[in-house]
Amino acid sequence: MTSWNIRMNGTNASSTAQETEIDTLYFTVKAIICVITVLGNALVIFLIIKSRRLRVLPNTFIVTLAIADMLVGAIITPTELACKYWNGHCDILLQRLTYDILYHLSATNLCALTLDRFIATVRPLKYPFIMTLEKVVMIELIAWISAGVTSFTSYTLIIHGLSYEGIQILDLVIFQILPSILLVIIYIRMTYVVTKLNKNQIQQINQISFNYGRTVSRGAKTSLTVKMTGVIIIVFISCYILAVGRRLYFLFTRKNIPYPVVRKMSRTLLNVNSAVNVFVYGLMKGDFKKELKRNLKCLYFYSNNNSNSFCEEHMEMRRL
Repeated sequence: MTSWNIRMNGTNASSTAQETEIDTLYFTVKAIICVITVLGNALVIFLIIKSRRLRVLPNTFIVTLAIADMLVGAIITPTELACKYWNGHCDILLQRLTYDILYHLSATNLCALTLDRFIATVRPLKYPFIMTLEKVVMIELIAWISAGVTSFTSYTLIIHGLSYEGIQILDLVIFQILPSILLVIIYIRMTYVVTKLNKNQIQQINQISFNYGRTVSRGAKTSLTVKMTGVIIIVFISCYILAVGRRLYFLFTRKNIPYPVVRKMSRTLLNVNSAVNVFVYGLMKGDFKKELKRNLKCLYFYSNNNSNSFCEEHMEMRRL
């Protein structure tokens, strides 16, 4: 009996040590993602606020997405770490409610941004008349308010001891499954439209070149928008697929997945989505990259010459 207890104690100690190593790696990775998420999205917001050229109506969707993703990075990892080591001092239900709302905010704002790019691609001539300031505000209000509806409803039902399975299923469908399906449909439609436009454009360019004997270049802005949309769809689905699987497993079995590594990976991937969005929809855009390079040059000249003369001359040239 004594040897059996010794073996059991040794096994438990080994298991505890392994869990500690996994937790250390988990929070280290999430901390790195947290820093990238906060700094990257803060940079995008800073560039839009600082640059008059970037303060245009379509970039409103980029700003709101950056704010939502920055909140994911700034709140979720620090509070999760605090609750992990201050056991007994956190309201688990309130913690889950907060996390759900933040992840939903990221998803709804991403869908709003993708919808804007879809309209700009499919209806480029009517876009200024469709996406007016009033409609942009309305879309953003829907994105931000809807993110908390199902979560607050679930929280209220749990507090009062009522069944919340229906709300949980609705939450899963609206904020994880449905966005993935809609994003794929939007991407297919955008690809079809751009392919058709490019084909017609190539025919027109060839005709002009044949008639006038000159080479005409064609823009690639619309194609770049479609490519960015494709990347964001792949990232979104890749980051949410484990979370969807976990939720479905729980709804059907009423148990959590018996693999802690899978649970931690799914949570980490949700945060990765917020870190990647800024690079795909922000820093991959040509105007953002130009503004970032200009600010880096300003910072370089200021640090070496302790003067903003380069920036002032550059701004004066842009005004002229």
